[in-house]
Amino acid sequence: MKDLRGSLTSSTVSFFPLIPLAGGFAALTVLYPMYATNSDKISYGFMFIWTITGYYAFFALFMLGVALRQKHIMHYCGFLKGVFMKSLFYIFLASLALCDIGSVWNDIIGGVMGVMAVLSWVTYCGKKDEAAKA
Repeated sequence: MKDLRGSLTSSTVSFFPLIPLAGGFAALTVLYPMYATNSDKISYGFMFIWTITGYYAFFALFMLGVALRQKHIMHYCGFLKGVFMKSLFYIFLASLALCDIGSVWNDIIGGVMGVMAVLSWVTYCGKKDEAAKA
């Protein structure tokens, strides 16, 4: 009988950069300046809003390049090849998406990224050969 234990999570991890990360950061690039400047709760500075928006735009394009297996990104960012370092990078990106936990959009998109980062981490914990290397 075929072992299907890691098939769902490994296919999820290989598909992970395209939808939740690239799409999520692209959505936050558009949505964050709109609700951060129009909210009455906290007045953020101009530079803070546009710096975070710049980070979102950069990581949207970066993760699109990762999803498309762009050769320069895959060559110079070797941490994207292993599951362990990729999982840590996804956790970092999920924390970046949660910069304003008072907004619904950051909570939803950052929460989805966090769940996918945990799935990636579970995939790492299930692999005996890569766990022995780290």
